[in-house]
Amino acid sequence: MRLPKKLIERVVDRILEMKVDEGDYLALEPFDKEVFRKKLIEIFKRVIELERKVHEEALKILRTNEEARKIIDSGSVEQNKALRKVKEIIAERMGVGLTKSDLINQITNEIVSLIERDEDVEIYEDYDLLRRKIRKIIKDAIEEEEEIDREVRKRIRKYSRRLVEGSREWELMYKKIYEDILIQKGLL
Repeated sequence: MRLPKKLIERVVDRILEMKVDEGDYLALEPFDKEVFRKKLIEIFKRVIELERKVHEEALKILRTNEEARKIIDSGSVEQNKALRKVKEIIAERMGVGLTKSDLINQITNEIVSLIERDEDVEIYEDYDLLRRKIRKIIKDAIEEEEEIDREVRKRIRKYSRRLVEGSREWELMYKKIYEDILIQKGLL
């Protein structure tokens, strides 16, 4: 998950602008909206940073571990499959979820927990309904980011040279195309 800053801000604003189902008033009313907004953004940043650390550690292992290199270079395991498996092992050790559902639940749970703990937030919605609304907002944002990811991968596959996922060249190309798409969508 690579939710760009502007997309995170849009998600947080949607959470802060949620309406109660039975009326036109807000479901949440923090005493200091900007302070609470920053707390919500920090939750996203923390989860994204954990996921990034898992990815970087997996790449590091695949690039520096002699045994892993031999297996990949022999062709018996594709680099992207090896990367995925190593990420799963590292994520499990760190207690981090990697699936879309895990990430949505983790962020939703942290936000709801923050709302429950924060005495400066007035809640005008049932917690279960609040959780479902927040989860839907986050799910929509992650799906938007996944669409961007699919477009990046599609463009990479169109190159005449075959790039191996997880290689430095692939990572650089991914980053460049990803940023181009974010600019086109006004998210960077």
